[in-house]
Amino acid sequence: MQQTAVKYIGLREHYVEGCYGSRIEFAHGESKLVPSDLAAKLLRHSDVYAPGEEEKASAVIIPLKPQKETEEEVQDVRDAIQNMDMKSLKEFAKTHYRRDFHPSQKLETVRKGVIQLVDLYGVN
Repeated sequence: MQQTAVKYIGLREHYVEGCYGSRIEFAHGESKLVPSDLAAKLLRHSDVYAPGEEEKASAVIIPLKPQKETEEEVQDVRDAIQNMDMKSLKEFAKTHYRRDFHPSQKLETVRKGVIQLVDLYGVN
């Protein structure tokens, strides 16, 4: 299996890749050797990943079955979101997903947006 070095350049100091289910853990600026097919997907997100330095990259072992939240855990978060007020929703989105919502948006619009973030990125 061919591997390619990928460097994490995103905003967080520590990041666990969740978009493609690999659960690879990155520190900011760290390069890792990942399977080439996954590297191609990650490098599409140029604001988060960049080509890494192979001589500095550490190899990763991707589990055969990536750890996923159970549907029950995700549903518990969705239920909690349904009970949050505007301030709590915005803090939750900012803390867990680094997303801001426009101040003029209505409560239900923000709530739907936060639920979409949970569905898209999982529970962080």
